[in-house]
Amino acid sequence: MTVVVDTNVMISGLFWDGLPFEVVAACVEGKARLAVSTEILAEYEQVGHEFQKKHPSVFLGQMLSQVAATALLVEALPLDGPVCRDPKDEMFIACALAAKADCLVSGDKDLLVLDGRFGFGIVRPREFLARLGANV
Repeated sequence: MTVVVDTNVMISGLFWDGLPFEVVAACVEGKARLAVSTEILAEYEQVGHEFQKKHPSVFLGQMLSQVAATALLVEALPLDGPVCRDPKDEMFIACALAAKADCLVSGDKDLLVLDGRFGFGIVRPREFLARLGANV
């Protein structure tokens, strides 16, 4: 299963336990194939470094390197016009389309309302993990 993970889920998974951590672990362990674009990797890094200022004990660089090493890097082409209420979220849609992803994992309402529009699911971490369990 190929998956795109939005920044909020990724950063939550890198800094805390819980469902987002399980999503990230599934990708790093090879249970799902994480697809990223260079733009998404840059955002993971930027937001992660902001969080690291408040949580310096987290080895962010090491964890992001592991995520990047196991991810499928795709060239996400610009979308034909706006598709999201929040234009910053469009990079996740573009990446999922380029990767022919099975789903995009997010808790963002601006993305979740688009579920079913692009040929892949846009789901919360719990639903992704349930789908993954059925496919493992």
